[in-house]
Amino acid sequence: LAVIEALKKFRVYLLGSHFKLVTDCNAFTKTLEKQNLCTRVARWVLFLQEFDYTVEHRAGRRMQHVDALSRYPILTITKDDACVGIGRAQANDEKLKAIKEIVSDETKTYENYFLRGDILYKLVNDVELLVVPKAMQRQIISNAHDRGHFAAKKTKELICRTYYIPQLEDKIKQYIECCIPCIMSNRKRGKQEGFLHPLQKEDVPLYTYHIDFLGPLDSTHNDYN
Repeated sequence: LAVIEALKKFRVYLLGSHFKLVTDCNAFTKTLEKQNLCTRVARWVLFLQEFDYTVEHRAGRRMQHVDALSRYPILTITKDDACVGIGRAQANDEKLKAIKEIVSDETKTYENYFLRGDILYKLVNDVELLVVPKAMQRQIISNAHDRGHFAAKKTKELICRTYYIPQLEDKIKQYIECCIPCIMSNRKRGKQEGFLHPLQKEDVPLYTYHIDFLGPLDSTHNDYN
C-alpha cells in the first residue's frame, strides 16, 4: 500500500520516465506474479501498468536509512513565522498601508479588516484570515497547489483556512494553467482527433450531393420501410 500511495503522490513526475522501485515488502514482488488476485489488488496492478519501472527487493535491515525518514523530527513553519514574513510585506504594499491607516482608528471600520499588532487581518465567515500582500500571493498559491498539484477547488480550500487573497479563484486558475506537471499529467493520450478536410468545390452545379440519414423508421401499412 505504501508503494501505491507513493506512486499516486509522485505520479506527475514519474509518468514517461523509467525508474527503479526499491521495497522491503517481498509480498509486493510476489503479488505481481500471481494470476488470481482480489479486486482491490487487481486495481493496484492496473494502476501500476501506467508506469515504466523495475522492482528490486531489499531486506528491511538494509532499509534503515529510509525508515528513519518517517521518524526523524522535522522543522515546521509555524503560523507566527508566516505572520512575520507577511507583516513585513504588508508594510511595503501601498494598498494595504492605506487600509491599515483607516482601521488603525478604532472609530472606523472597513470591510471587516482589522489590525492585530501591526498585521492586517480580515474576518471572512467568522474566520480570521491573514491578508496576503500582492508580492506574496503567487508564493502562497504555489505552496498550496504544488504540495499535491491539486485542482482549483482543493487549492482554494487549503489557502482559505489561513489566508485572504482577493479574487483568489481566478488567480489559482491562472497559476494551474501554467503548471507544467499539471499540463503533462492532463494531456490527452492515445489517438488524437483529426482535422476536417473540406470538400473540393467544383464549378459545375450539383456536382456534389449531400444526404442526411434518418432512421430506423416505423413500417407503413404496406410494410414499406
